[in-house]
Amino acid sequence: MQDKMEKADIVRDLVADRERDQIKIKKLTELTSHLMANNSLLQLCQSLNEGQSIPTSAITQVVHENIAIQLAIYDVISVMFNNVDSCRRVDKVIKSLSLNRLHTPATADEERAEKDFDDRFEALIDSLKKEGAGDRLLKAGALDSFHKHGGQSSAASSNDKK
Repeated sequence: MQDKMEKADIVRDLVADRERDQIKIKKLTELTSHLMANNSLLQLCQSLNEGQSIPTSAITQVVHENIAIQLAIYDVISVMFNNVDSCRRVDKVIKSLSLNRLHTPATADEERAEKDFDDRFEALIDSLKKEGAGDRLLKAGALDSFHKHGGQSSAASSNDKK
């Protein structure tokens, strides 16, 4: 009887992870669709192609905003697939099974941590869909480390020094 209850807990935890992943993937898909439909970089290219005169500072701003949004999306995706940061249950299941321990279902605190993460994730995705997201990211210093290293990301820059 205990074995069946434990299997049910494992299945429930794995299904919870899968459902959370599906919601996050849906949100990311909505974000990418929104960004494609409202891509200021494509609009800029179209304007330039039509022969419109656009100040260099405006071009630079649009390019920087797009890079900042792309970097934010990369960060969101990497956190989403990091089991620890995103409070995924699968690690706990694997640890229990690999150590031949009884698996315990998620606690109320763990479920609360999952919900807090999911709420922050959704808020970030929603903020990236809002008008002026790139400008807000730039004002928050999204490209500061990029510019400090001569156009390379800080990770690429530190790898070059090794």
